[in-house]
Amino acid sequence: MPDQLHNQANQVKLILLALIKSQPGLAPVQVQSLAQETMFFDYFTVAEAWAALLDQKLISVSEPKYQKHKDLKGQPLLASYLTEAGELVYRQLKGKLSPALLEQIHALGQKAEDQAELKSSFTAQGDGSYLVSCQAWDRNSKLLEVQVQVANQDRARAFSEAWPAQAGPIYSYILNALSQEEES
Repeated sequence: MPDQLHNQANQVKLILLALIKSQPGLAPVQVQSLAQETMFFDYFTVAEAWAALLDQKLISVSEPKYQKHKDLKGQPLLASYLTEAGELVYRQLKGKLSPALLEQIHALGQKAEDQAELKSSFTAQGDGSYLVSCQAWDRNSKLLEVQVQVANQDRARAFSEAWPAQAGPIYSYILNALSQEEES
């Protein structure tokens, strides 16, 4: 059973690398969602593979090189890229994917344009504080929502404006932290 799990984890990593290779610059949430939805991997399997690729420095998440993807405010979404090490690993392992699967992955990357959105807002509370709501959406599905209560409007605005740039690392951190087994 551990070998099967190990093989599935490696398969998911390779498919994530192939998705990023086929369409560099996709938002992290788009890549993960495509792997879940179309390749029939569950959320946690994809999230663990994503976190491992980041930890192994095979992928990077940064400002987009080309400003294709924007949030509701017109700000660029974070984008996913293969690192040099990721390119090397992908070239070495690409042969393990069937030509039909590679073609399907390439088609998925093309369809992913403009499917992810990041939303943020803040509202005044009765006690003078503000509730900041930050969300990550894929099509009509809310993937993540974080709500934080802050002391004043300036802080609420700063949190809301920081969300598009910080959503990817926060999302990855939460998935990684929640998927860790308790240490004895």
